[in-house]
Amino acid sequence: MHTFISQPAGRARRFAAASIVALVVGSGAARAAEPPLKVCADPDNLPFSSSAGSPRGFYVDLADRLAQALGRSPEQVWQLTYLGKRAVRSSLLAHRCDLFIGLPGERDFMKQQLIMTRPFAVFRYALVLPLGSSVQALSDLRGRRVAVQLASPPQTLLANVEGVRSVTVLSPEEGMRALADGRADAAYLWGPSAGYQNKTAYAGRYRVIPTEGDGMAWPIAIGFPRSDSVLRDSVQRELDALGPWLAGAEASYGFPGAAPVRLAETAAAPIRLAAAGDVTGLYAQADAPAAKAPAGNEAQALRGHELFNANCAHCHGTDAASPEKRIDLRRLQKKYTDTVDEVFSTTVQNGRPDKGMPPWKGVLQEADISAIKAYVDSVQQSK
Repeated sequence: MHTFISQPAGRARRFAAASIVALVVGSGAARAAEPPLKVCADPDNLPFSSSAGSPRGFYVDLADRLAQALGRSPEQVWQLTYLGKRAVRSSLLAHRCDLFIGLPGERDFMKQQLIMTRPFAVFRYALVLPLGSSVQALSDLRGRRVAVQLASPPQTLLANVEGVRSVTVLSPEEGMRALADGRADAAYLWGPSAGYQNKTAYAGRYRVIPTEGDGMAWPIAIGFPRSDSVLRDSVQRELDALGPWLAGAEASYGFPGAAPVRLAETAAAPIRLAAAGDVTGLYAQADAPAAKAPAGNEAQALRGHELFNANCAHCHGTDAASPEKRIDLRRLQKKYTDTVDEVFSTTVQNGRPDKGMPPWKGVLQEADISAIKAYVDSVQQSK
């Protein structure tokens, strides 16, 4: 077969060569001009992300992979995540980064402001046992000391099981230490973190068993501002092709990969927690529902209710109800009587870092703190 050129051959070849050079140069310039892919990440949240070097964390590894697939260079925007939704607002929604990996893959999470990929992983709370030990039901934990995370679904679940002595901890790392030090016989912790600790710090000496139940599992997705559907769709296409890589990356960090088991013998009614971060999700509410605000202060208390659930519920429980009496804020008036206002102000402003309470001065406005106080006042228990 022959190809016929309508122009004189030499001129046509020169024109074609010049066009190819221009196309190649133009493509290179376009790639060079492509902005970095800015990814929100917590600087101190292994096994998910870390600014300290190797390992960099599962979410950072995923960000690198996605950026490479999109022809862009990755750039981390470090943002502490313990402030929940506020962390999303001050980073992603402030346009400091393009996407936020690790948000709850639920349709109603900040749905007025965010769009999500489909969940790319499901993480679970897990029961951690010494090798050779087994548990078939929650009743098997009776008589044992179980390290359990403060204000977590496992804490609420175990509160309903007679004969289980809870050893309350503030983090999975502390829970694993309690188990290793002999202060606990078992632990019920956030599975990915427990699995990572088991692999890196304890040489695999424990079984980390993922569990089913209300609030025990979280679908994980990537969030974007609602206006950025083009980037969301591009990232989704790349995620769809990463199934084998994702499984391998999870295993490399020690995330428990076994089929989940259901241990629950009793179930508490779940309610949805408004905050985000390491402990976002469904929590079982303990005790009675919150009382209605007094009519004269209703507007401020209603606003405070929303602010409380967005910023405080991840530790103190949705609607200020916690199964742990010492952090159940409905008991403040009974506990502190005439000094309750002073204690509330000092604690909120300055925090109690040794107990995991961050300072809110400079984070929340004074008017917001006053509204939260009005809500907390409205739910105080008289007995």
